[in-house]
Amino acid sequence: MNKPQVAESLRECRNRRWKWLIEGKCGKFPALWQAFGSSVGQQSKIPALWQAFGLREKTVELCSRFNILPRKGSDFLMIIHSVDFKNRDEYRASFNRLAALVFGIEFEEWYQKGAWDDRYICHSIISDGRIIANASVSKLDLLINGERKRAIQIGTVMTHPEHRGKGLSKQLMEYILDNYEDACDLFFLFANSTALDFYPKFGFVSLPEHQFHLEVSIQHKDEVFSLDKLDVSSEEHWNFMKQMLRVRRPISQQFGITNNEGLFQFYALHVFPECLYYSRADDAIIVFEHDGELMHLYDIVSDKPVDMEALILRAARQQTRKIRFHFTPDQLIGQVAVEPFGKDEDVLFVKSLCKLGELPTFCVPKLAHA
Repeated sequence: MNKPQVAESLRECRNRRWKWLIEGKCGKFPALWQAFGSSVGQQSKIPALWQAFGLREKTVELCSRFNILPRKGSDFLMIIHSVDFKNRDEYRASFNRLAALVFGIEFEEWYQKGAWDDRYICHSIISDGRIIANASVSKLDLLINGERKRAIQIGTVMTHPEHRGKGLSKQLMEYILDNYEDACDLFFLFANSTALDFYPKFGFVSLPEHQFHLEVSIQHKDEVFSLDKLDVSSEEHWNFMKQMLRVRRPISQQFGITNNEGLFQFYALHVFPECLYYSRADDAIIVFEHDGELMHLYDIVSDKPVDMEALILRAARQQTRKIRFHFTPDQLIGQVAVEPFGKDEDVLFVKSLCKLGELPTFCVPKLAHA
């Protein structure tokens, strides 16, 4: 297609208010888009042209489709994806600054260690070269009653304080739900008490999670079964952990998660770096910590079934009286005490695109929370 033909097509589009673009018909004319970009000369000018046609409300969606980034100094807002920007220092730094401001966390070390994979995708709104809002997706597989479900977990939903109240999170949620509905069987997320009324607006419903506790009495602690402390700053230990994660079994058949290696590594770096151990007797990585008489067991990473009772005896102290499982302990389900999550816990929200059937009493694995 030559430039006169492009110009004629653009005039036709303007006369029709470009409605056919918004209806998705632009996908049928890739040559037009290619010629359009070259005829303009600079992609950064395209958003201004679209807005001139009175289509500001759809500019974000259209620019995102064609990975067009705005220039600094522009008040133009658009969505960019971490698939495109995570390897660009300027945008990654902007994302990290926003995450540090809103949540007190940052992703740089996670990125530098190669743990930020293509299963974790940020959808960020940018203005004047800065990321001002974000909602991320994690592509996971759930195992519910032994049946595998493709899942999209939404997390890291945040907006800069100066830009709140403008509907940016709503825009991002709608974008994600529209663009990933064919790629999953369900969406899920976790919300704190400040956002419980937000997600039902998008068709999410809350599901109850449960705590699992086991009362124990450690009569004798056999020191022969020592545990090796893992150090995330050690390249040898880090690579060993990555190898174990690649071949791990789901922690639960009742409610387990696979393909969450990146999330596990984030927790290992930023939340539980002092809680990682390797049990040679079990050939398993154990994530746990002690709080007086209570032991928190967060995860067990192994490529084979593990005797959980024996493992607990190896990890527990002489004074340990109770174990709290931060996942669904299938092996011990008939022995554990079960109670609903407390009011201080985050609430699980699910938007299912398929029939889930009767759900078991479950706890989503802690180290799979985005």
